[in-house]
Amino acid sequence: MSESNVSRIEARECLRKANRCGDSQNRWMWLVLAKSWLLLADVQEIADKSIEANKFELAFAQGAANTTQYHLPAPSYLYYEAGI
Repeated sequence: MSESNVSRIEARECLRKANRCGDSQNRWMWLVLAKSWLLLADVQEIADKSIEANKFELAFAQGAANTTQYHLPAPSYLYYEAGI
């Protein structure tokens, strides 16, 4: 399970606790904590995507971009410039 999924589970648990508590001040605290977990999950997702992009760039630099694992279609602007 990814770190972002774990953070989302923690946020869900905070929401459950917020719904169970009777005190409005404690409820507010649980809701703020849930929001913090969700923000952390977003940051972790961005970091994971960045790591994947760096892996691709490294593979490309090493000449592995032609493998099926890293095969990407050419951007459409290349077809335009080539008159296709």
